Amino acid sequence: MASGFALGLDPIVADYTAMPNLTPELVQSFIDDQLERVRSLGYDVESCLVDLGATATAKVATRRAPRNLYQRYSARANR
Repeated sequence: MASGFALGLDPIVADYTAMPNLTPELVQSFIDDQLERVRSLGYDVESCLVDLGATATAKVATRRAPRNLYQRYSARANR
């Protein structure tokens, strides 16, 4: 089975000022639906939602993210 890694911003920490009709729960529901859609196509996908702080890099490092993805993410986070 093919696998994938979905890295994104945790809806809880997103700024919804410009989109007042969105809520963290609505965005999370959409993310969950899309992950299920990908899984229904035969992919084993792992979701990794991060915050905007220093813990984001550590969280990605503890997941099964491809090494080159982690290295690129870590380099950007440390700028």
